[in-house]
Amino acid sequence: MSETFQLGDWEVNTSLNSLSRNNTSVHLEPKMMDVLAYLSAHAGEVISTEQLLIEFWQGTFYGDAPVQKCIAMLRKKLGDNSRQPSYIETVQRRGYRIIANVVQLDERQRWGNLQKLTQWNQGSPYLGLQTFQPQHAAIFFGRNKAIAEVVHHLNQAMDDDFSFLLLMGKSGSGKSSLLRAGVIPFITRSEGLAGIKVQHYTVITPTRGKASSIFRQLLGALNDMGMLVDTWNLDAHAYDLSQHPSHLKALLKKSDSNSELNDSAPSRDSVARPNNLIVIDQFEQVLQDANLSKDDAASLISFLTVLVKTQRLILIVSLRNDFYANSMELEGFARLKDEGQQYDLQPPNATDIARMIRLPALSAGLSFEENLQTGEKLDEVLLEAAIGHPDALPLMEFTLDLLYQRRDKENTLLFSAFADIGGLEGAIAQQAESTYQSMSDTAKASWKSVMHELVTVNDVNQTGLIARKVPFEQFSDENDLAFIQQFVDARLFVTESDIAANEYASNTPPFDVKSNTRVCVAHEALLKHWDRITDWAQKNRAALLKRTELNTDCSRWLNAGQPQDMLLPSGRKLDDARWMAKQPHLHLTPQESLFIRLSEGRHKKTQRYKTTAIAALAILAVATTGLAIYSNNQTQLAVEQSHHAQVLRNKAESLVDYMLGDLRSQLEPIGKLDVLEGVGQKTLDYYAGIETGDGLRQANSLKLLAEININRGEFEDASEQLSQALNILNKQDTAPLKASYGLSKETSLEGIAAANATSQGTAQTSEQVLFLKGNIHYWIGVIAYFKQNYTTTIEEWTKYLNYSQQLLVLDELNPKWMLEVSSAQHNIGSLALRISQYQKASQSFRDSIALKRKMLMSQPNHSEVQTSLRGSLLGLVAVAFQTFEFREAEQLAQEAYTLAGKLLLENPDDYNIAYQTLSSANLLIQAQMSIGNTSGAEKTIADGVVLAQKLAKQEPENEAWMTKVATLMFFYWDYHLLFDTQEKKPAPELLNLTYAAFNKTKNLPIKQKIYSVKLGFENRENSQVILDIAKPSLDFNSESTPRLLWELHLKCRNHSCTLGEDTGKDVDRGERESLALAHLTSANTDKLSKDMNASLTEFYFLLVSSKRSAAKDVLLGLQKKGYLHPQLSDAVNRAKDDI
Repeated sequence: MSETFQLGDWEVNTSLNSLSRNNTSVHLEPKMMDVLAYLSAHAGEVISTEQLLIEFWQGTFYGDAPVQKCIAMLRKKLGDNSRQPSYIETVQRRGYRIIANVVQLDERQRWGNLQKLTQWNQGSPYLGLQTFQPQHAAIFFGRNKAIAEVVHHLNQAMDDDFSFLLLMGKSGSGKSSLLRAGVIPFITRSEGLAGIKVQHYTVITPTRGKASSIFRQLLGALNDMGMLVDTWNLDAHAYDLSQHPSHLKALLKKSDSNSELNDSAPSRDSVARPNNLIVIDQFEQVLQDANLSKDDAASLISFLTVLVKTQRLILIVSLRNDFYANSMELEGFARLKDEGQQYDLQPPNATDIARMIRLPALSAGLSFEENLQTGEKLDEVLLEAAIGHPDALPLMEFTLDLLYQRRDKENTLLFSAFADIGGLEGAIAQQAESTYQSMSDTAKASWKSVMHELVTVNDVNQTGLIARKVPFEQFSDENDLAFIQQFVDARLFVTESDIAANEYASNTPPFDVKSNTRVCVAHEALLKHWDRITDWAQKNRAALLKRTELNTDCSRWLNAGQPQDMLLPSGRKLDDARWMAKQPHLHLTPQESLFIRLSEGRHKKTQRYKTTAIAALAILAVATTGLAIYSNNQTQLAVEQSHHAQVLRNKAESLVDYMLGDLRSQLEPIGKLDVLEGVGQKTLDYYAGIETGDGLRQANSLKLLAEININRGEFEDASEQLSQALNILNKQDTAPLKASYGLSKETSLEGIAAANATSQGTAQTSEQVLFLKGNIHYWIGVIAYFKQNYTTTIEEWTKYLNYSQQLLVLDELNPKWMLEVSSAQHNIGSLALRISQYQKASQSFRDSIALKRKMLMSQPNHSEVQTSLRGSLLGLVAVAFQTFEFREAEQLAQEAYTLAGKLLLENPDDYNIAYQTLSSANLLIQAQMSIGNTSGAEKTIADGVVLAQKLAKQEPENEAWMTKVATLMFFYWDYHLLFDTQEKKPAPELLNLTYAAFNKTKNLPIKQKIYSVKLGFENRENSQVILDIAKPSLDFNSESTPRLLWELHLKCRNHSCTLGEDTGKDVDRGERESLALAHLTSANTDKLSKDMNASLTEFYFLLVSSKRSAAKDVLLGLQKKGYLHPQLSDAVNRAKDDI
């Protein structure tokens, strides 16, 4: 073909690098000729600066100066004018375009200048069904135009001071690979690309889990980038941000160029461009996550918006086209998209596909076989088959990888191999079917069980199949494992660590790289092109939908804290769950099995209420009808003043009392919130229709509605209803009346407001008004508590206490009022303890304890009071420990433990009492060790192990129980770490109990404590105890982190390394970095209250800092206060002398 073409009136010769016209010849530099030929090959198209940089400078320049210079020189050679161009037009903010006529263009130029090839010797240059990663950039071809356009859109976004890009594309279009192996390698080079230079990046794929998990992933990325002020407790911050995304501003470090965080915005010219990048890949996972409510999703979008507005970070979100409509339903997403940029990734054209096929082969030294009869080459056949195919990329990569595996000795890809694998269309299906048929019959029998785990139905639109990533440990059957392994060997399934499964890829990785393995289908193309799967899915569609629904409901229940009202309701869902539990090929998770079992138990309990509830609902219908009749006719009745009118009113108000009292107590156990809401509203409607209302009943109805709204998280509506109720009650007569008026000791607290149903007119007892006022202030305090406004909570709960005390003054021998007062005191004490107001906490707990002891003098076997007393005693134990009253802490803990043990002896099959007893044992062990009573602690630990085994066997999925089990096992191992001098292996059942509890609990201090003991054994010579547990999060907690950091310090010291020094020894990087965290935390110890935790923090930090003498001084000070725990003396003995 000709090497010349006509550009306007110029003849261009690419081989001679010359332009000629009218006997005039002009010479061009080779680079200039390449650019001119490329622009001419795309005549009429706008070619961006970024695309030219990638094609001809390989992105090795930071900025677009070389392109501008080259275009200017071309115009000069062509005699062109930039203002009135005839050849090269500048398209503002987009790029350049050839506008002259181009003819006889050499077809080879349509490929443009090939990427600079790098020799590839790391196996197959084709990745099959796997995603390209940054390390595969050298073999990622055919997407230069897309890379350039993404970079161009990012530049436009940054110019608009809103660095957000939404990357759209269909499933299998290569969005993930484009970002990882295309865009990121270019913009993270030291020189950057086209004005973008990224120093730190993180790629995240959201995972299904707690609503706060995506926030935790994002905070982890920001922390890695050094953008956070406070890194102590990222889990807590993640939860807070999921509720209040605007709080992110306070967490971010301030920057001179950050107009969002500073009072005055800098000028545009002074703003540095963002050099951090976060990619949220596969954003459709958010849309598919049943754990994320609409409010959670809205908070996430608000969080991302705040993040982008800081102008310090580039945010790219990738999304499948078929989820676009769903994404637009998220509050704020459309605005986020509109303020940023959107790029729609198009399928590769013929030239792009040709590069994807041929250039990796050139890099790896491969060639394509030629058919000697037709002259056709294999790459041309592949190209023809791939052009226009909807799943071209995954099918082509998979086919090419199979061809690579079957290449000949001369590294030639063969036609015979192409035919053997079934061509482009049949490659995946044939490979999968061949793998399946090669299995033994026993392995084949695992088909159903494996597929039901790895494949599910799209739970957004319930159409199409999607792949699931499943923990490997979920498969225990040997045949299942054999099935999976054969598909992994065939590269049809992949296994990956949790970090890979989360797609958390960063150039500054997090501390903890230990994780469990997951298995998943390599690419969803397998689900579309293998007939065996599609046929199976069609036949089992109902079962797949049921399993998806169960998984969604169970996840919501788990992440909401396992509330009763989120268990499966009676009816179809529970019937489906029962059916699934009986299917041998459906391997339900332990959580799902527990979910079904508890739902079944709730169903049976509900059945006991069914008859009463149905009758209650029938009465409700009659009652509301009666209210309506009375309300509609009240005017006429009031005029008549007849005896009949008064009788009818008394009956109506009796119905109101029943609805607010007995009917409510019958509806609450079966979770009929909607009916309860109707009860409250009907009562309000009734009083709204008469001239003279009953304030107490109105207020009680408002309080009922408020409680329902609080349960739903609708705090603003609840606050308004409680305020209205208080206004009504403030008009009531609260003059003290005799306690016996309208009340009796048999009246329940919930029924007080509905008592005295025979009272007439508006006369009310002062007890009813006081009780209701106190309860309203309690609920106002609850709302403030949920909003973390603890000052307001204490104020409101103090008012609740005052009203309860007034009730007790009116009837000082009434045990119900005594219990009400003691409960109010306990609540205030618990909150004061949480916010380190120890004096207030101590007094509140002591007052509560005194009142409960008084009650037990008259009713010594009252189990409710005994349980409540145990709780208050343990609260005072915690206060005493923090205020250095260790002897008192031990005495109080012993009393609480004895009380719990007595109740357990009387009720040996009550597991809740066993749980309370174990809780008491844990605090008693802590108190005993703190005063050096090691023999007492040893006995309590032994008794506690029995309780722990009992609870773990009964409900291994109960997180609250397993947290107490984990605490007990920490004390067990810590005791043996200090005193067991025999180098013997521990009992396997205790190790297994520890692992089960450690893995189940989400309590960070407990996890850190157990990990501290693990390190302690590793730091002892000849120890036979090996605790095989993963390192927990290193977020700072004053209760547990200092001890953990000390053990990490010892481990690092034993490997002969010092802080910040890389000795080349096999020392986990996270351990060295956690020591750096220790020093960071040490600089902030003034934030801690001056309590026992602060003293222990100071002690361990001094040891880590090699200040042994100062640490000994702290130890002596604690010993003078009575703290004799042997752990501190042991630590001092193992510490080095001062440096």
